[in-house]
Amino acid sequence: MSKLVFCWELGGELGHLATLSELAREFVSHNHQVTVILKDLSKVPFFFTDIPVTVLQAPLWPVKGKSAKPSSCIADILLKRGYESVEGLATLVSAWQTLFRLIQADALFFDFAPTAMLASRSLSIPKFTVGAGFSELSPGQPNPNIRPETADYSQVYEAESKVVANMNPLVQAMGLSPLSFLSDLFQADGAFIASYSELDFQAAHRQHALYCGPVAGDFRGEVAAWPQETGKKVIAYLKPFYQHLENVLDGIQGLGETALVICPGIAADLISQYQSDVLRIYPYPVALDQALSEADLSICHGGMGMLAKSVKAGVPIACLPTQQEQFLNSRTASESGVGEIVDGENVDALIGSLQRLLASEALQSRARESASKYAEQQRGAELIRQRVEALLAQRGRKS
Repeated sequence: MSKLVFCWELGGELGHLATLSELAREFVSHNHQVTVILKDLSKVPFFFTDIPVTVLQAPLWPVKGKSAKPSSCIADILLKRGYESVEGLATLVSAWQTLFRLIQADALFFDFAPTAMLASRSLSIPKFTVGAGFSELSPGQPNPNIRPETADYSQVYEAESKVVANMNPLVQAMGLSPLSFLSDLFQADGAFIASYSELDFQAAHRQHALYCGPVAGDFRGEVAAWPQETGKKVIAYLKPFYQHLENVLDGIQGLGETALVICPGIAADLISQYQSDVLRIYPYPVALDQALSEADLSICHGGMGMLAKSVKAGVPIACLPTQQEQFLNSRTASESGVGEIVDGENVDALIGSLQRLLASEALQSRARESASKYAEQQRGAELIRQRVEALLAQRGRKS
């Protein structure tokens, strides 16, 4: 039995928790001991209550207000999370190192946890990165510009230079060689991308990462059911705070096809207004993998979890991104021919786009082609566990 630690430090949404909880369940079921160190403990009851793990709070830097200028790269994000000074960063690194000393792990996993990675650099235990691809950098590569439509690359270079300059005194204090790029932090024994290359905007720079498809399992609860079996089937996973939510519901309603909408937290009056014999709305999380496999079109905001599940199911995707990571994911899906970004602001234009996507044989064919390519691929969590166990066994034989 190995003692494993999963670290999540930055980023929002539920994808991080969904991925790490599925990995924890997989490793625990094979007699490993798991500790999870998480940025946000508020959603733990939804993901970890049925898994015997130790849960700890991650060290975090307080964020004061909203930045006037959007982040141009991962390094830019870090400058707002404690990396703007050596002293602040040293405090965070020390807190992570204290946790690692107390736990005495056999291996570490990092999901958007750069400070945890920095704190662990002097530890001679196996280290693995896991994530959807946005924050997982390729060692030896400069920071990618995550806002190419507005940011000048000089902004990216400036942010990365400052972050690296503030990290290197701590790296050298560990007796290690200084870093050239932020991405050098990501040198690991294994890099797992919980997605597919068709959806990864950094795919061209990946050298040793393993695309293992969606790692997060289906929700363990009520199973989504279609309101009827006739007509085309459209499934949508939407956020209740999306500014054009009512427009999208009008658009789905205007299609006149069978539809499922999963929108945890949606207002009760919107359910009363839109739910019908052909459109069912779930205001809470449900198991949707089976319904997704039967769908003709998937509508989502471009979160990697829903995108990857849709590609695996062979379902074309209509993307309504709400933030930059989702936009990058959606643009890559469009360039790969498995989806398309649509406009949620104009109802008539949206209906026309959804009708065209439902009728597009080229898009349907490309989606089926991608799905067939991954049909025989192992379940993501199982694939990661087997790779990690093999490496740990190899390390054990050598020691």
